[in-house]
Amino acid sequence: MQKNKELVNNPICDEALELIGKRGTGQVFVGFTDKLTQTPLKNRLKAAGITKKISFHCSRHTFGSLQVDAGTSVYTVQHMLGHKNVETTQIYANMADEIKRESVNRITLKPTPALRVVKMGTEA
Repeated sequence: MQKNKELVNNPICDEALELIGKRGTGQVFVGFTDKLTQTPLKNRLKAAGITKKISFHCSRHTFGSLQVDAGTSVYTVQHMLGHKNVETTQIYANMADEIKRESVNRITLKPTPALRVVKMGTEA
């Protein structure tokens, strides 16, 4: 971890493990640093025509957000990301709440081109 220099050990999901190969013991990516991914990431973004500045650190935010959205407890996500305080991780929960608010507002009973109100007992 870059900020507090503490190593966080997380399991690898079965799907990712299938892509990597057989299960071993110890670190999978010995000597791995964020810097090792920056150049390949920038090259792939450029090849895809993406001009937005995206760093490897963005993957941590994506991982945390997806975990919370999938129902993983904030405390589990806290430990997986190596946050000292749960308040840091609760940012992801607040983002999930915002997404939930947006999604519930997608349902409307107001007539729209896709929704036609028909009174019971009448044919349209």
